[in-house]
Amino acid sequence: MSTQPTFTLAEDHCFGGQYTWQLQSGQLRFTGDDAFRHFDTFRNTHVTGIDVDDLQLDAFRNALDLLDVWRWRPDYTPMDLGYDIDDGVSWQFTASFADNECSAAGANAFPSFADPLITVASLGAGRYGMLLATFCDTFRVRLPGVNC
Repeated sequence: MSTQPTFTLAEDHCFGGQYTWQLQSGQLRFTGDDAFRHFDTFRNTHVTGIDVDDLQLDAFRNALDLLDVWRWRPDYTPMDLGYDIDDGVSWQFTASFADNECSAAGANAFPSFADPLITVASLGAGRYGMLLATFCDTFRVRLPGVNC
């Protein structure tokens, strides 16, 4: 019996709302504030669920391997860089595939390109920015405020 892949991508923006995309049973489901809801221009409507096929899952899994999410730390914080930020964005990414799992999160801090164990403070920088771009490209989802 094989286990179906699952993942959760969530962000909470201080003063800006929150969203969660979750893959379960072959469907990517959205919950969150309307400002983050994906607008499907083909159907001219907001969608709350997207059917995911095996090619998309394979492409996403390959990207996760390339980004080395399996080694991401469970908690990135600006204190890693010697300072604190009270507002901004907190994020969480969890994934479970047949042979690997990850659980990573941060608040105004993200895994760097150089090494996923090193913290950077810029939302668009580092491996987390690439994760967002990969998510958008693979599943054809647009995230407001993200260049995808």
